Amino acid sequence: LFINHPEPPHQRHLEAATEGAEGGGNDQAKDKSKDAAEAPQADVALQEANTHLLTPTFLREACGDILCPGGVLTICTDCLEYGEWLLNVFATAALAEVFEDALQGEKAAKESRVARAGKLALRGKPPPVEVCGGDYVGKAG
Repeated sequence: LFINHPEPPHQRHLEAATEGAEGGGNDQAKDKSKDAAEAPQADVALQEANTHLLTPTFLREACGDILCPGGVLTICTDCLEYGEWLLNVFATAALAEVFEDALQGEKAAKESRVARAGKLALRGKPPPVEVCGGDYVGKAG
């Protein structure tokens, strides 16, 4: 399963955007959303909060449910901050029981590793074709 270059929520408001998409959020975020709707130059991140796709719920229930055991989910992004946020989401208990690092124990596991959370790693280059089934080259990777 491939998710190529998802559009991250506004960079400064990753948590607010994903909280809104999960149907949660706090009163302060709701107040900001109400104020933003009334302001002529509303905060884009708060307005788009309900459209963020890669929420923990979506990743677990949609992606996790369709992957067969041993299946691979590859997310390619050119936004390091968003990649780190996704890494931390996947490292939470709710997702760590569904997903694992496909490269763990492989020779390529430490190659170009940018960050680590739990048993998962964020890498600065695509995984080998043998692991993910896709050849990320040029602008695709």
